[in-house]
Amino acid sequence: MAVVAGLATGALTLAGQAVLPTEANRLANSGAIWVSVAFAVGWRAPSDAMAALAGLMALVAALVGYFVTAAIAQAGVSASTVAIWVAVALIGGPVFGIAGRWRATAPGWRAAIAVAALGAVYLSEGLWTLWGIPHMALAGWASVVVGCLITLLLASDRDTRTRACLLLVPLTALGLAGYGAIDLVFRSV
Repeated sequence: MAVVAGLATGALTLAGQAVLPTEANRLANSGAIWVSVAFAVGWRAPSDAMAALAGLMALVAALVGYFVTAAIAQAGVSASTVAIWVAVALIGGPVFGIAGRWRATAPGWRAAIAVAALGAVYLSEGLWTLWGIPHMALAGWASVVVGCLITLLLASDRDTRTRACLLLVPLTALGLAGYGAIDLVFRSV
């Protein structure tokens, strides 16, 4: 299931980039959407270790799906793009796979961390887009709204929701730092 979901994610990413207008293109080219796939496959995993592996497998498969589709479409892919997406797969896959499992099974703070982490990745991607890519404001605002909704709606109870909202600010700041690091990679290549 993880591999099929990943392959589809990679192929749909390239397809979305081809059909979405410029101001919405970031919605297809989204690390938040990719880690959501890892979160979803982790949700169904029987253990944290399996969730990490499922998340990793899903995002490695997404890489394969993306690059095979890009080769078929004869779309160019830069070395910096490869580096960024490999890092997303290797780090984000296991982390968000476990987060998905925690949301499904863990009580208390671990469930709140999982919900806030997924909300924060959308929120930070949206804020980074609004600040750094103003012509894609539509995509930025969409990601901000989705991040807030995830945090409010994915929590299973009021305590988890409250904790997730408290965690959203520092995790969003961490996400913004990550996008800053990604920006440095793109500028240096």
